[in-house]
Order: sequence, then C-alpha cells, then structure tokens
Amino acid sequence: PLAVSDSPSRPWQSRWAELFDLQKDPGEQVDVAAERGVEVYDLDREIVAITTGAAEDAVANDGEVQMDDATRDRLRALGYIE
Repeated sequence: PLAVSDSPSRPWQSRWAELFDLQKDPGEQVDVAAERGVEVYDLDREIVAITTGAAEDAVANDGEVQMDDATRDRLRALGYIE
C-alpha cells in the first residue's frame, strides 16, 4: 500500500505530495515521491476526481453529500475517512 500526504514542510509550493511505501516504511519516514512520479500523479488525479465529485454533490444537495459504497471505500483507502 502507498500513502500520499500533503506536507507543510514546503510552504513555498502551492501543491506538493509525499509518497510512502507503507509495507517497507510504516512510519512514513522515507518519501519516495521523486522516485515514483507516475504513481504520485495517478494518485493525485484520483484524489482530485473524488474530492471534485464530492464538492459538486454537496453544492447540488444543499451541503449534504450522499456517497455510494465504492466512493466511501476509496476515501477510506486513501485515509480521508474512517
């Protein structure tokens, strides 16, 4: 499993990501984003798609977001919900 995280350690950049290999580095100490740029890009696109869809749903439903099980599972896998 991989984990992507925003990092406040680079505040001069408007968008950044860190990528951790949770099997080899469960403590998230070694950022492998530079070595695995394609995966960072793919995960970022997935996060944008999920959050954009949720935001559009919230606007369309007066702030209430209805999620299907697949979306909920994807958000849970990415660590955004429990």
